[in-house]
Amino acid sequence: MACVQLYLVRAIPAQLVLRYMPTSADIENGDLLVTSGIDEIYPPGIPVATVVKIERRPGLSFCPHYLLADCGVDKHHHLLILSGTPKPPALPAEQTVTKSPVEIAKTKRAK
Repeated sequence: MACVQLYLVRAIPAQLVLRYMPTSADIENGDLLVTSGIDEIYPPGIPVATVVKIERRPGLSFCPHYLLADCGVDKHHHLLILSGTPKPPALPAEQTVTKSPVEIAKTKRAK
């Protein structure tokens, strides 16, 4: 499984074009492109598009890849992705030291 960064150059209803993909990229017709999760914005494994055509030209280092969108870009204006468990918020610096229940109770009584 290759990790490819998707560059959306233009969107025609449900058709996406990846320009400047290396000719040597390990992508073939019928491959499903999914999110990798590297950016921690989208969880990994969300289907994005399917490769429908690759125009490889001899002597050129890059070639366009034509994709069919699987995520409904032609039908929706907004996208909401709900993922698993969220990360708990970080504790402020003064709360990172662990106090015993007795010390906490004494601090509350003193105030």
